[in-house]
Amino acid sequence: MNPMKVCQHCRVPFELASTGRPPTYCSSTCRKNAWQDAKTRQQVEAAVAAERRRIADALGLTTEAGGPA
Repeated sequence: MNPMKVCQHCRVPFELASTGRPPTYCSSTCRKNAWQDAKTRQQVEAAVAAERRRIADALGLTTEAGGPA
């Protein structure tokens, strides 16, 4: 029996092949979904940061250098 590994996206155990580099995901679908989740997370974080900057600017809480006062 080959060793097992847990998929980094769905957390389901899967059997490793006896040769080659060990995969991180159990399938190409999980790999694609993990990539999409990471991309969405980055977009949300960027939008939140932009909104925080906008609010800080509106309240006059930033300096000319762009950092907090």
